[in-house]
Amino acid sequence: MQYMMFLLQTLLNGIPISEKHLNAEDFEEAVLSEIMNQTPVFQKAVYKGDFTEGDNALDYIMNQPNVMPR
Repeated sequence: MQYMMFLLQTLLNGIPISEKHLNAEDFEEAVLSEIMNQTPVFQKAVYKGDFTEGDNALDYIMNQPNVMPR
């Protein structure tokens, strides 16, 4: 079981959440914090016209350089 702890990883839009936050007490706050960190990226993309109302959010995320393709 100890070995499995090192294999588990959580990604949010392709960005890993730190292992120290993978527990019941810290997980929700870590996710919300990462969402708040990533929001300006989407806002900037909308402002620059790179992400528009007709675009698919998943496609936009998957085309980012830091996201590994499926």
